[in-house]
Amino acid sequence: MKLFTNSCEISVIDQFQQHILSLTKKYQYVYTSFGSKLNEPHVSVSYPRHITFRCNALYQMIPEFLRILSVEIPILVIIIDDFNDKEHRILNMEYLEKITDQFPNIDLVILNEHITISSVIPILNIILNYIVGLDITSTQCIFSNFIRFRQPNKPEMYIEQELPGIIQKTLDEFSSGIYDQCFYQWYGCSYFTYNYMYCYKTYNIGYMMYINNITKILMDTLKYNTLSKYNKYMIDDSVKTNIRQKKIWAEFTRYSIDITS
Repeated sequence: MKLFTNSCEISVIDQFQQHILSLTKKYQYVYTSFGSKLNEPHVSVSYPRHITFRCNALYQMIPEFLRILSVEIPILVIIIDDFNDKEHRILNMEYLEKITDQFPNIDLVILNEHITISSVIPILNIILNYIVGLDITSTQCIFSNFIRFRQPNKPEMYIEQELPGIIQKTLDEFSSGIYDQCFYQWYGCSYFTYNYMYCYKTYNIGYMMYINNITKILMDTLKYNTLSKYNKYMIDDSVKTNIRQKKIWAEFTRYSIDITS
């Protein structure tokens, strides 16, 4: 596990680039997350009811779909977030070390960087140039964005609104768009879809158009349970006689990924 911080004259991003270029292992899967660190052990929501549940940040950083891959598959996980708070940094490092001890095929590179509109593009290009050199296919690569604020101020709101589009545009323009469908956006701290993210390229318009419909379908069927692989069949059954709902639900499930299973 390698953590890059502001500790010498060379910039953190330059340190990161030098390290990425020095990697010699032939990784077969590369996963990158933005804004995924563990800040607090629990999360509270007020809709559809006041409830507190366990934070899923450890799965944001290393999703379950990576953990269940064969130990023969070498995986590189790149985590980009602000780790300047010492207490949070130590806590995250301890948890991550436990996970990588359990899954020795997963290597971690952690970039301690406050993510901005201007910094995300060079970071993406460093990673993209590296993975294309590894011949990583679009099915072996994911970029995920978990930057969502509960009560954002103006600069935070700007980042939250603009960053996904910048990430997507960068992927669209790189190498004829080979990785243009590899970017996944988190649904945010929403009760029903808390553990899910969606393919931004193919579903962002659908998400904007139908999120209220999806929420109603989930609420009517699951009541006060969050969506998971264990209760998804209930939704399938509930919408099968409603053509419009069935289509909306099919689009949601096609382009959404559960990071915890």
